[in-house]
Amino acid sequence: MSCFWRPALSALLLVAPYSSTARSQPRADVATAPDSATVLAKARAAQADFERLRRRQLSRVLSSRSGPCDETVGRYCYWDDADTSESTLPEPLPKESPRTVEARAALLAVLDSATTRLPGDDWLAGQQVRYLIESGASAIAEGRARSCRGTPWWCSALLGLVHHAAWRYPSADSAFAAAIATMPEAERCAWTDLTELLAEPVRDAYENASCAERGRINARIWWLADPLHLRPGNDRRTEHYARLVIDRLQRRAASGYGVTWRDDLGELLRRYGWPSHFAQSIPQPGRTEPPGILAYDASPSYHFLADGDPRDSIRDMSASRWRLRPLRPRERYAPPYATFATGRTLTALFRRGDSVLLVAAYDASGDTLMPGARLTAALTASTSADSILAQHVDHSATCRGTLLVNVPNMPALAAVEIIGGNRIHRARLAVALADAGPQRVRISDVAFFEPGDSLPRNLGEFLSVATASSSFPRDAKLGLFWELYDVSVADADLSLRVQVIREGRSWMRRAGERVGLVGRQGARGFGWREGDRGDGGVAPRAVVVDLAGLDPGEYRIEVGLARGSATPVVVSRRLTITP
Repeated sequence: MSCFWRPALSALLLVAPYSSTARSQPRADVATAPDSATVLAKARAAQADFERLRRRQLSRVLSSRSGPCDETVGRYCYWDDADTSESTLPEPLPKESPRTVEARAALLAVLDSATTRLPGDDWLAGQQVRYLIESGASAIAEGRARSCRGTPWWCSALLGLVHHAAWRYPSADSAFAAAIATMPEAERCAWTDLTELLAEPVRDAYENASCAERGRINARIWWLADPLHLRPGNDRRTEHYARLVIDRLQRRAASGYGVTWRDDLGELLRRYGWPSHFAQSIPQPGRTEPPGILAYDASPSYHFLADGDPRDSIRDMSASRWRLRPLRPRERYAPPYATFATGRTLTALFRRGDSVLLVAAYDASGDTLMPGARLTAALTASTSADSILAQHVDHSATCRGTLLVNVPNMPALAAVEIIGGNRIHRARLAVALADAGPQRVRISDVAFFEPGDSLPRNLGEFLSVATASSSFPRDAKLGLFWELYDVSVADADLSLRVQVIREGRSWMRRAGERVGLVGRQGARGFGWREGDRGDGGVAPRAVVVDLAGLDPGEYRIEVGLARGSATPVVVSRRLTITP
């Protein structure tokens, strides 16, 4: 992804007005000696000189872009590279020229001297921290942020930027929270406004909410957008606030783009992050426009924000809301510590008294970027960022396996994360047991397993053969496992029925599409009467479904349990049949 400055557009498009809340507020204790203005002017001139030199040192590339922009933001044309692959590796970044490195060191010396004479100046403090981070001197940058004597909230925000750049996300979270808590109200409302990141129609409803209401919604947005629950802190949230700090740093400084920093560049920064690198664009032969600056986004980058309304019930949040690499999302973030892929995961819930066992089968064996041995696998169930119900972490996991946790019987967000070095598979989905209805007898979720020589007789045996796939070839056999609860010998009138129903067909056609079953005694049939009470009120059930003869497409497997002629209790799971 890249954006390109097109000067001809600047006179034709409206540019968002400069936000007064983004300006540094003067402090009463800033030095007012006669030479203060001179010191600051020299520092600003040195910063502008450095950025001009850095632009001259950029590599030159022939602009290959033509035609309409994927999106126009103010003066800028933004192109999306249309890469939706989850196997994309980070691109090697061009090295800075020695002259740029040397010039930055000289600039830092000027800023250091100016800060000594004007210790309370916000601009100097910010630029000093910024260029120290760029030079890789994170420890010195942290020291400068901690000794900052400027506006207190701004100093906290600079410390948050330092921590975020050093991958210390919990510390960054704390620093940014301190900054936001001490900001003036208008500044706080501007900093916590996420309107630009949201897609319609959610954006419209969010924009009409009050500042206080947005704060409550934001807590849900960031919880759902957390890239990795196993890592402390929330680096998608700290990335956003780091972008706001960089935006503020750019607004009163010479820009690397070579033009005045306005809100169009601010919007690109807030949505897609600070570019990973820049280049000078050479016009194609025969073109007369002046050279421009190409800004390249970090790649691969991901869309971690969940689609849909963040205020929805957890029960309504399916895995399809999390799309890591969609085409042209509203925002992106490239975590520096790993590349991500959507995990292949199936979950199922099994009752245990007043609580439930959440079982997650996962499979990352098909990913060539995932190491084959000694992975970390984690299953986390939560109802909010501050309410983790349970977590299971296995530091010696393999590419395929199962995880389980015991949680209260309530809708929850399940996060499955498989980590191998700098490669991560993750899945997010809501889990909730279906209502039991008026009947006393209840049923668990239906789960899939790989058929073998024998059927699993209990949950423990099922875990060893559970599969994370919901896609099967048309000639395959599919194992189904579930549990019945509170079945007694007196329940001789209970009947159980299994159906495979084609999606997208008429109800009459779906009603007739059944397949044969292989039960415990090998008898074929569509159902049977229940009478086995099971162990402790739990009756495991397993069958094998022969998918032969079914056309490729989307299907739904239904397991229904009924007493006599009463309406059955039905649980279902979707599957895909491939050629």
